[in-house]
Amino acid sequence: MDEYQFTHVPLNRDTPKRTGKTPEAKITAECDRYLKLIGVLNIRANAGAWQDDAGHMIQGAKAGTSDKILCVAGRFVALELKAAKGVQSEAQKAFQARVTALGGLYILAHSKDELRAALVAAFGEQTICDRETLGRAREKALRTAKRNF
Repeated sequence: MDEYQFTHVPLNRDTPKRTGKTPEAKITAECDRYLKLIGVLNIRANAGAWQDDAGHMIQGAKAGTSDKILCVAGRFVALELKAAKGVQSEAQKAFQARVTALGGLYILAHSKDELRAALVAAFGEQTICDRETLGRAREKALRTAKRNF
C-alpha cells in the first residue's frame, strides 16, 4: 500500500464559481507586464497574516504597505495600484508619508498609463523610452529564438 492516501473531495456546488478578475487585479496584471517590459525589479508585498497548510501563522508586511516595491534606475519606488474609483486607506497614506520622508518615490496609479506618466515625471521621458525600446527588442529576440528553436 502506498505511504500516502489521497481522497477525492467534491466541489461545493452551492457557492457560485468566481469568473474573471477584480478590476484591481486586471490593472495589476497590466502594470506587471509593463514593469517587466521596462526591466525594473518588481516585488509584490503581501500585507496581513494568514495560515499555512500546517496551521502556522505567517505574518506578511505591515498594513498599509504598498502593493509593489520597485527598484527603478537604482531608486526605491513604492507602487500602490487601485481600481478606477479606489482610494487609499489611512494606513496607506501613512506609509506614503514615511516613504517620501525617507527620500523614496511613492506612486499611486489607477492604470498603466498613470504609472507610466509618474515614471516619466520622476525619471524623464528619455529614460523610460529607452527602457521600453530595450524591452521590446528583448521580447522580439526571445520570440525569434523560440521560433528558431
